[in-house]
Amino acid sequence: MMWRISHSGHHRIFDKYGVHPLTLAILGDTSRKWRPTSYRYQSLGCGITFHFRICKTIDFKDKLDDPRYRHQQATFIIAAHLGTQQHRRSPQKLSDYRLELTVKFCNEGYSPSEIHQLHRLIDWLMPLSDALKIQFRSQLQQSLPDTAMPHITLFEELALKEGRQEGRQEGLVEGLEKGILQTAREAIIDVLDTRFGQVPDSVRERVNALCSEPTLKNLLRRAVRTPSLEEFQSAL
Repeated sequence: MMWRISHSGHHRIFDKYGVHPLTLAILGDTSRKWRPTSYRYQSLGCGITFHFRICKTIDFKDKLDDPRYRHQQATFIIAAHLGTQQHRRSPQKLSDYRLELTVKFCNEGYSPSEIHQLHRLIDWLMPLSDALKIQFRSQLQQSLPDTAMPHITLFEELALKEGRQEGRQEGLVEGLEKGILQTAREAIIDVLDTRFGQVPDSVRERVNALCSEPTLKNLLRRAVRTPSLEEFQSAL
């Protein structure tokens, strides 16, 4: 599969741009010895050998604090990948390592948008149970009390669940719906504030006027993915 994708991709890039591209294979396995640098295909006397460069994530183990890799966002992604491999059987250790990693990249001076993107990727690489998410959120707020955390994928997910739980405890359907809708509205505004700065009052008013849960859910996804505030406004 690696050869088929790379070889066909080479032909397409060369046909369109007239240049020969380079291929880098990023290998995330745990073996330090397995280092393939070529792929050979042969059938009925015909064949092609495809050569490529490689990068092994295992080679970066314990190098997060190496000055050579400071301020490199990719280093944190690699560290998250390696940490998940190491602690996949110990959820608490995984959560502790994720907290350590998060505090480090939040102190690197990245922009709110960059921090948000790192949070999203690490959410995917280092999944936590609901109980550990709540613990993680509390510990992170204690570790970074003066930092506004744009952790939408984890924090807002918990907020939505907490809104539902609060409604159930009250025993009122109206309370449940109100909590969900208000949490969703706040989540949308928080995402837009984090990504694009201060959101205009006109946008806030239109979001706060919405009363449909499916509509608010779709707008929350759009707020996370939209490339500009203007495009988000056009969807309101």
